[in-house]
Amino acid sequence: MKKQLASTSPHKSVLLLIVILYLILGFAYSSLNPILESPDELLNYENIRFIAEQQRLPVLQPGEFSKAHHPPLYYVLGAVLTGWVTNEQLHELAANTNPFWGYRTYESGADNKSQYLHDAALEGLPFRDAVLGIRLMRWLSLLLGAGVVVTIYASTRELIPAEPDLAWGAAALVAFNPMFLFIQSSVHNDALTNILAALTVFGVLRYWQHGPALGRVAFIAVFAALGILTKITFLFLGPFILLALVLRCWQDRTSTPDWWRTALKMLAVGAGLVLLIAGWWFVRNQMLYGEPTSMQIQASIWQPRENAPDWSAAIGELGFLRDSFWGVFGFGQILLHKPVYLLLALFDLAAAVGLILWALRARRLGGIYRAQGLLVVVLLLAPLTAFAATFGRMAVSGSADFGRYLFTTYAVLAPLAILGLTEWLPLVRRVHWQRPFLFTLASIFLLLAIYALLSVLKPAYAPPPIHTDVAEIEDMTAVNVSYPGLADLIGYRLQPETAASTGSVQAVEKVDVTLYWQVTGTTDKDYPLFVQLVTTDGERVAGRDTHPGLGNYPTSQWQPGEIIEDRVPVYIPAAVQEPTGVYVNIGLRDETGDYLSTDAGFDTVTLDMLRLAAENDVEPVGQPVFYELGGVVDLMGVEWAGDTAAATNSVQAAAGTTIPFTLTWQAQQTPETDYVVFVHLLNSAGELEATADGPPANGSFPTHLWQPGDTVIDQRLLELPLELTHGTYQVLVGWYRLDDLSRLPVFDENGEVVIDAAMPIMTLEIE
Repeated sequence: MKKQLASTSPHKSVLLLIVILYLILGFAYSSLNPILESPDELLNYENIRFIAEQQRLPVLQPGEFSKAHHPPLYYVLGAVLTGWVTNEQLHELAANTNPFWGYRTYESGADNKSQYLHDAALEGLPFRDAVLGIRLMRWLSLLLGAGVVVTIYASTRELIPAEPDLAWGAAALVAFNPMFLFIQSSVHNDALTNILAALTVFGVLRYWQHGPALGRVAFIAVFAALGILTKITFLFLGPFILLALVLRCWQDRTSTPDWWRTALKMLAVGAGLVLLIAGWWFVRNQMLYGEPTSMQIQASIWQPRENAPDWSAAIGELGFLRDSFWGVFGFGQILLHKPVYLLLALFDLAAAVGLILWALRARRLGGIYRAQGLLVVVLLLAPLTAFAATFGRMAVSGSADFGRYLFTTYAVLAPLAILGLTEWLPLVRRVHWQRPFLFTLASIFLLLAIYALLSVLKPAYAPPPIHTDVAEIEDMTAVNVSYPGLADLIGYRLQPETAASTGSVQAVEKVDVTLYWQVTGTTDKDYPLFVQLVTTDGERVAGRDTHPGLGNYPTSQWQPGEIIEDRVPVYIPAAVQEPTGVYVNIGLRDETGDYLSTDAGFDTVTLDMLRLAAENDVEPVGQPVFYELGGVVDLMGVEWAGDTAAATNSVQAAAGTTIPFTLTWQAQQTPETDYVVFVHLLNSAGELEATADGPPANGSFPTHLWQPGDTVIDQRLLELPLELTHGTYQVLVGWYRLDDLSRLPVFDENGEVVIDAAMPIMTLEIE
């Protein structure tokens, strides 16, 4: 007896450490995750408050988004726990939604991941009103999760009694799953469902290992019935439970020839208890909705697919189902980084293949191993049924692809995963390697939980950096723009990010516009911010609206004296076909959409001009020519209207008309200043008759923005004076600086200097 206690005590100590770490992590998850940001947390708490205040169960109405259709046990428990808490501020909390929530949801990061604009005065310490009620329910869910961890430890001891280390390994696998921590620290009926499911599986394992008995069946039936009264997905366990009850009796067929009578007795007792405890719920649904599960009215409300069942769509979402088993926070918009999901997928694969290897070895060894293999097959029915049912729901609904729906079978998945992983250990020294391996595995998952908390969940809701002194800020372009009574815009920084393109030019993919606001006053209004990239002719190339702090620090939370570093990424669409320059404009709007004016009366502030390169190389147009302008830019092509012009470099026109033509420039280096293109029309005596000077591309792409490799198509118009007489004229082109009017020297294709730095590009015949 003493020897047995000595061998068991270390495992319990490790389990205690795992539970303590789980509670610490869970409390941190609960604290860093703002209220109402967990999936369906508002609807779940509203259901609790309805029961607490109305003293009756809610009824789901057609078209109503609520949790009234869910079984009531979790909500009744919540009503008992929080019924004494006031609930005057819940509507205010729920109404303050973020209209820009879900921006680029397919990306990891912190851009508008918050569904609500949070008010520190309402949600901070000391907790009160609805915030206190939600916090109490979160802590209750967290404690229920600790029960899941302990129960899975006990289940693994029942499944694999000869290897006790595997029990705490399975417990760690559950306790440090980021998604499990997130759900178990939220207001969600999954929290109660998971512990009831774990207890039910534990009961089945006790029944299997110690033999059929009415007391063990009653244990299973009571927790199964309570699970059904918590969430309808608990029925996923039904086929597994029934098969286990019957097969265990069948195993005793040698010693008990009438084993089937025992099986019928066990089924009758179990079914009777389930119907006695939970049957009323199905009768109520039949009376209210015309069917016992209320699934039809649910499916009509919760995002049904237009062409349901859509099996191809469901198959396409299997990756998200797997990823969200490990960690997809919020309402499915807060993701781990992609390499992490890849490593977790390899972990899943290793566990599955290892379990197959274990089954093959158990079959080969026979005896007790073969019997244990039969139990593993029975256990596998639970997650397979849960997956099949979830996949069927995914084909009908677009909101059924969350991996947490499989947590009801975690008491099966965790022990089998540990069993499969340890199968990879060397058989000759399995016991020697097992404990270090499990400690390493537990440590990796502990680090995974910490990473998800600090590198994913926390940044998703973190406010922007706040400074107290301008001297702390580096690389800021200073400006002086004031929004009276709110804040001064004291500076900005632009950081274009480029994507590789063909040739030597890189196209801008994203622009980070960082604004520095110095708060001068307070407001109870939340003013959205807009950032736009606009061409010189007023065309909007890209832009976006957001609340400051990417939704995490609205203006109602600003405090006088703060200097807020507000970074807003703006993504460039692939529609940019040619290099161009854009103005970076920003401003604020009120709740009606009207612009806020600066003290100077402007509703839009232009910060700077930014270059945008084309996604692909721009090909020169027109007849190929070549002139080099001072090693800065080359003239690559000229195109005049009309086929004759293209072929002969000669154009016939009438006085008083306008001739369109196009020049193609290619930058060799970035010009140090802005240049102007001159276009001169000279008569046969060399006298100037007309000009068409102007910046390249009509000023839409100033030359100081050009980079080596940029190809710019420069469309121009030459207006011919009415007084031109019949004769031959020459069109000359060149560049001069805007500041001192000095011309860029020009060299032809042979390297010879061109007189007056003016390139002859066309002969003009006036009719």
